[in-house]
Amino acid sequence: MPRKKPGAQPTLDLVNARFATACRALVTDGRVPTFLELAASLDLDNANLHRMINGRRNVTLDVLVRLCAIYMINPAYLFPPYTKQMTLKGGKDKLIRIKRIEIEQAKKELQFLQNMSKV
Repeated sequence: MPRKKPGAQPTLDLVNARFATACRALVTDGRVPTFLELAASLDLDNANLHRMINGRRNVTLDVLVRLCAIYMINPAYLFPPYTKQMTLKGGKDKLIRIKRIEIEQAKKELQFLQNMSKV
């Protein structure tokens, strides 16, 4: 992971700060029980997550993508041009609908395969 360089660009500093704010909000709001579990879900060790949150290490693009995908964090909150809305509206409901469609499709495919094996 890249170490934070002195005199980093203001945009990178703001992305790092917004990442830290989002992580703290996830734990404070109870969406994630602990920072340790947040680190594990982002495929990081706890020490690296805390370095990123405390500004001693730059957050990587992979970590930002995982944060947005797993916790429905609005990418526009993290990247310029910035928005005040941290989470995606209806994100969880939309994800549930998508998963239900995928499950129904898988059931249909399984039924088709079962019917074909009987022939």
